[in-house]
Amino acid sequence: YVLRTPQLRPSSMNAASQTTKKAANTSTRNSDADSKEENRIPPAVVPTKTSKEKQVAVDQRRRKQSATRD
Repeated sequence: YVLRTPQLRPSSMNAASQTTKKAANTSTRNSDADSKEENRIPPAVVPTKTSKEKQVAVDQRRRKQSATRD
């Protein structure tokens, strides 16, 4: 049980991270004094933009795989 739970957590953490990213954006706007949080935010905001890029990369990989299979 103890060893299996960490494997189940990443999926739940991914969903939680998406919600925390939105919360982080609003919290940093309210707290400009916390420069450390501002430094953390760009990496948090970027994944939302790169998610589309990742999908494109996955599509390109699939196309390459299909091309090599043919």
